[in-house]
Amino acid sequence: MNNIVNNRNGTIDLMKFIFAIFIFVHHSGQFAPICVEGYIGVEFFYMVTGILLAKKFAVNNEKNDDIWLRTRAFLEHKLKAFYLEFLVATCTGFVLLHILIPNVVPAIIHGLFLAVGDLFLLQIFGFPVSSVVGTLWYLSAMMGAFMVIVPLILKYQSFFTNIGAPLICLIGYGTIAFKYGHMSPIMEPVFDGFIHIGLIRAIADISLGYLLYFISTKIMATNFTILGLWLLTLIEIASYLFIIYCMVIIKQRGNIDFIIILFLALSIAISFSQKSLIFPYFQKTIFNKLGLLSLNIFLNHFYIGFIITQMGGGRLASKQGFAVLLSRYVVMFDIQLFLLSIFKKNELSIETLVFCNSEEYKIKMKIWLIVN
Repeated sequence: MNNIVNNRNGTIDLMKFIFAIFIFVHHSGQFAPICVEGYIGVEFFYMVTGILLAKKFAVNNEKNDDIWLRTRAFLEHKLKAFYLEFLVATCTGFVLLHILIPNVVPAIIHGLFLAVGDLFLLQIFGFPVSSVVGTLWYLSAMMGAFMVIVPLILKYQSFFTNIGAPLICLIGYGTIAFKYGHMSPIMEPVFDGFIHIGLIRAIADISLGYLLYFISTKIMATNFTILGLWLLTLIEIASYLFIIYCMVIIKQRGNIDFIIILFLALSIAISFSQKSLIFPYFQKTIFNKLGLLSLNIFLNHFYIGFIITQMGGGRLASKQGFAVLLSRYVVMFDIQLFLLSIFKKNELSIETLVFCNSEEYKIKMKIWLIVN
């Protein structure tokens, strides 16, 4: 088993891909209103981020009085993890939007000025942005949440773990539930514009994920009987299926979002505990590659969907229409992956990421895409 498998959780990687697809479907005009609750996938990504945050500081809890330098170092580390893909996605989206959907020069110049806010991830703080990728708020809120949470962990780790994080979850989710009744609000201002609800959402989700790390380690340390392991596995599978069912079936946003969050927390904790009987079956390279692909889908689906809509890709009417639409999406994502590969200096495409390096497969797929 190679390094990519050893260092990653295959179950989580698969669910990253699935939730990225649901977010994509949620935002896509061609598929609406198939997945009204697709936005709940954001909570999954934030919770996973919280678990990884807790894991980092639980393992690497070196004592250092300069918490601000350590916080800045952590922020720089997180930026390096996604910023190149974000930058390429933003630039690609901006160029493609203005090439394929011609616009007047003043509008292009105005868009360039607004894009400065994109590059500095300023959206969640209320600054005007272009938000070419459509999911800029997520990255902006994540970095803003780190600025709040990481210093607290470094300075008051015991307090944050036992009191702070649970209190943040209760206040954060309670505020959203009372004020909006569902989890979809993002840029709605609260406290007279002092903060935007998307930032509260990110802080609450990441704090819950932070707590889930310690729950998952307790599950991992527990010696279950075979019956207990089967029960744990069934709970994990049933929780994920319930969440997917809700995202597909529910047609109106509501308080069920907070029930879904409970099931998300339960399933994620079990998946990270590695106690589930299905865990070994997902420790495969293909699932890890799907997890890696999820970031690209998340960053590029919004503007790609808009371009395809403007090019005549309307609502789905037939299986043939679906095949043509899927072909267009694959081609557009491949264009973006090719541009990203120029900077990463290795060949990237949907085919090579998911189906390894089969040249024969790539040729057949390209022919099929051209024909369709």
